[in-house]
Amino acid sequence: MLIEGNFASREGIHKFLSRFAESGSMLRQAGSGRPSKFTAEIRKIVDDLMEFDNENTAHQLLSLLVQKGYNISLRTILRCQKSLGWTFRGSGYYQLIRDVNKQKRLDWALQYKDDEFLDVIYGDECTVQMEIS
Repeated sequence: MLIEGNFASREGIHKFLSRFAESGSMLRQAGSGRPSKFTAEIRKIVDDLMEFDNENTAHQLLSLLVQKGYNISLRTILRCQKSLGWTFRGSGYYQLIRDVNKQKRLDWALQYKDDEFLDVIYGDECTVQMEIS
């Protein structure tokens, strides 16, 4: 059968229609794949450890879980953290002047370039540190 340039076999269409008639949905069945490595017990341990110290890294959690006798991978711990809502965002260096304000600053500087600014104290740097909780 040819539909908009895509080929579908009769068997494929039959399988799709019978699955739809059986479940009433076009989506695949939930839980039809491999069971998750992070059980409810591991999820609770990871969540408790993150509650205790939210700066724990996945490597630190892995070593703690291995000490407790669990055999899971680093990637599994990262997926577990993400599913629990724990995200990590490291600090970064960002310009404080956004691109949209650069032209405005240039215009201001050109307007006041002849001013002597005798009542201004100049500083060379500014560091702003923010914590996201």
